[in-house]
Amino acid sequence: MRFLNGLFASVPLTLFLVSSARADQVPLWEAGAGFAYIDFPHYRGSDERQSYLLPMPYVVYHGDILKVDRARVCGMLYHTDKTELDVSLNGSVPVKNDGARQGMPDLDPMLEIGPSLIISLYRSESDQAQVELRLPVRSVISSDFSYLRDVGWIFQPLLNLDERVHEAGYAARSGI
Repeated sequence: MRFLNGLFASVPLTLFLVSSARADQVPLWEAGAGFAYIDFPHYRGSDERQSYLLPMPYVVYHGDILKVDRARVCGMLYHTDKTELDVSLNGSVPVKNDGARQGMPDLDPMLEIGPSLIISLYRSESDQAQVELRLPVRSVISSDFSYLRDVGWIFQPLLNLDERVHEAGYAARSGI
């Protein structure tokens, strides 16, 4: 299963787990460290992939407008019980012209940024499971770090199921 959420796809293998706190006792800051397995397709639709295993610190910040957690960084522009509007980011790594791309030009890294409307379709009473419809619209910018080039827009809707088992500290996420 491929997860392409946030700036890059990752499955963190945490070394230090932060224990769950009750909602009224959530600290403003949390920190930890672990490893991230990052797996990128060379480009959208590619059957070739690039994988990395990297050490990864993480920071959790529970501010009123800016939220940072292990899954995403978002600027909360609007928030209700059922909807939120935030800033969405995604990206891709550079790709050389080898393998299936033999003879084609190299691909520069790309950054995608734009608003995302998130609609909560279901949330369990215990808050351990939720289904969301995510509707990000992002501008795509390519760069080799000597220039910036606008390469278009992307709309990438996602129906997402999150399930958490707080007692064991595990979480599962899937989307279509």
